[in-house]
Order: sequence, then C-alpha cells, then structure tokens
Amino acid sequence: MECKSCRDDIANNELDQLAGRFSPSRGKFGLLVSRQFDKKKLFHDRCRDTAQDGRAFILALDDGDLRDLVEDRKTEQFYQAWEPLKELFDAFVS
Repeated sequence: MECKSCRDDIANNELDQLAGRFSPSRGKFGLLVSRQFDKKKLFHDRCRDTAQDGRAFILALDDGDLRDLVEDRKTEQFYQAWEPLKELFDAFVS
C-alpha cells in the first residue's frame, strides 16, 4: 500500500514506481491511496494497463472511496462496501 498526498494529479511515474516494487515473491497486488484524482478514469485505465502487462494489480482509491467504505461499514453493509473494489479489480481481468 502506498499513500500519496500530491498537489498535482498522480501520474505514470508514481504508478510505475509502485509497480516496480512487485515481484513473484513479494506479490502483485497493491493499493495506491491519494487525496484525490483529477482524472480518476484515466488513472484507472493506467492501472488496468499495468495489470494487463502482467506487472501488478493496483487499485487506486481516494478520500471519497475511503469515506464510502467507512460509511457502508457503519450501516452494516460491509460486503456491499467491497463491491466497488471488486468492480475495479474485475476491470483488470475482463
């Protein structure tokens, strides 16, 4: 897991930096958490490309995603809270 508090949108450099830390012995799944993504769809597309290249599966989350997960958990919808994460991951393998 890596957390970023960048003023600018997270770019390929940060994604490549995190993807470079993965290996068969360390695993190939990670979370990148940032305050916000100005171009969230574009970054998700980059994460999908990274997964399809066989480098890593990286889910990108921002404050809003984390807030939604916490709120869903508070309302006892814990398993539903994981659905957005599952949808992100499913986009990598479809």
